[in-house]
Amino acid sequence: MPDRQVCIDCGTLSPETETNYTLISSQFGWRLTRTRTADGQFNIEWRCPACWKDHKRAKQATDEARNATSSIPPPSPGRPLPSFPSRPPLPEEEPTLQRAAISRPPTPGAPLRPRTGPSSTPADGSPIPGRLPPSRLPPRR
Repeated sequence: MPDRQVCIDCGTLSPETETNYTLISSQFGWRLTRTRTADGQFNIEWRCPACWKDHKRAKQATDEARNATSSIPPPSPGRPLPSFPSRPPLPEEEPTLQRAAISRPPTPGAPLRPRTGPSSTPADGSPIPGRLPPSRLPPRR
């Protein structure tokens, strides 16, 4: 790599690597930050692992101090939450049709819908689920 980076805090020269991507790997631990200057340009700062730890610790302390002096007061535990109007009631749903209970378990391989017709109706007139009328049976071989 022709250009070696310099730590912005201590001035340490980065190790020689093939690319800058290798510098930010866990092997070397260098870190890159990007900040915006007053005129809108971006400023890139390289830091060695030791300086990065110090920079990160200082940034966390600054963020905590900023949050502690925030102008927004924290919510008090006794203050009730605002109430919102509830949604309108749902319209009455139309009643759904109930399926007749099956008195016996279905036969494996039988159709799921009961067939109706003269051959599938017993003497009392109730259909037998799963029985095909003779006109719909496959031809015998």
